[in-house]
Amino acid sequence: MLIIAILVAWKMRVLLLHAERFSYTPTKKAVSQADEEAGPHSVENALVVFTTVEDGDDEEIVRKASQDIAEHAAKVKADIIVVYPYAHLSSNLAPLSEARQVLSELAKSLENLGLKVHKAPFGWYKAFDIKVHGHPLAELSRSYSATERMPPLMETTRDFEQKLYNDYLQRFGLTLGGKATRMSDKWRSALEDVAMELRTCDGETATVFTKDITAEKIDYCTEYLLEGVAQPIRAFFIERGIPTTLDKLKSVIGEEGLVVNEKHVWLQGKQFKFLVGLSLSGDKTLAFMNTILAGMIAMNIEKMQSSQYIPMLPIKYSVVQAYIAINNPVSSEYASLVASKVGKKLKRVVVDDSDSKLAEKLRRAGMLWAPYVIVVGKREEESRAVSIRRRADGTTKVVPVDELEEQLY
Repeated sequence: MLIIAILVAWKMRVLLLHAERFSYTPTKKAVSQADEEAGPHSVENALVVFTTVEDGDDEEIVRKASQDIAEHAAKVKADIIVVYPYAHLSSNLAPLSEARQVLSELAKSLENLGLKVHKAPFGWYKAFDIKVHGHPLAELSRSYSATERMPPLMETTRDFEQKLYNDYLQRFGLTLGGKATRMSDKWRSALEDVAMELRTCDGETATVFTKDITAEKIDYCTEYLLEGVAQPIRAFFIERGIPTTLDKLKSVIGEEGLVVNEKHVWLQGKQFKFLVGLSLSGDKTLAFMNTILAGMIAMNIEKMQSSQYIPMLPIKYSVVQAYIAINNPVSSEYASLVASKVGKKLKRVVVDDSDSKLAEKLRRAGMLWAPYVIVVGKREEESRAVSIRRRADGTTKVVPVDELEEQLY
């Protein structure tokens, strides 16, 4: 059995300011889960810790953060530490109840280290005034990560693994290298279409798995697909996580074989299991577009083994959407005309004008699960038409070339 896993990291973000003096005044309750009302407060020679709690922050992160903050307080010789809730250092915020608890645990952890600590009230708008020292350590930003091993991205039986890799993924331009698994540039827009379908683009962030297996969050609305993949492990089809909803994920995959629990979303059959997403707070899901595509291919393979099933991906995610088989002799002008009309409706098109026999070209189209196979021969050119074969229903019909675009959807 093949098992491939990766690590994912969560972060707490802080801004450390060594203040000659610092004061604040709560002005108005901002959230229903706010701390009890408190009055103004002022301190001198304080290390003010503006703290943003991210979704997933836990005890390990609190421990790392408190130790580092304590060490920094000793370096700058601060008399007191102020833990100040500050939700402006990240867009991946923890739920209110969790953020409130983590901030309290951070303050308590610092007190347990023998430090004098004051925690500003959570959930209030506050006016504050600060005078920061001018030495080199007076202004620092920090992020604290706790690394968690995710479950395997994929599990397969040995026989199914060989069939999946050797017989199918390579023909779709999906190759398994020594350090990473990538999709060839030729068919990369299939992944882009999966990503575009999943993303909600509401200002959230996506998780990028970097070379040292840590996670960085960036704005996925402006840059949702990256070249880099997790290394040096054999990270199976992981490039980006797309923040989305479970309903959107179901619209891409369908509900067959989809298993959802509190933390993970799986696509599984009898011989394989793919991790296609992580369950986040609420209805949010971090979806892995690469395992989604590979999982849909695996689902088709398994169905094919047990019945006379014709494998096929949804056309918007098919790595080859149309296969144009040129049955020579056909003029280059007519072949180009047909290709241009198909290209206006579909992104991923193969034009096979090789010297191979038509039967061989049709076999190649079938191996790529092309939803449309368009045959252009001498007879079609003379009648200004094409022959369209639809994989979904197995039908074939001849249509005028001027009506070709209307037949593709």
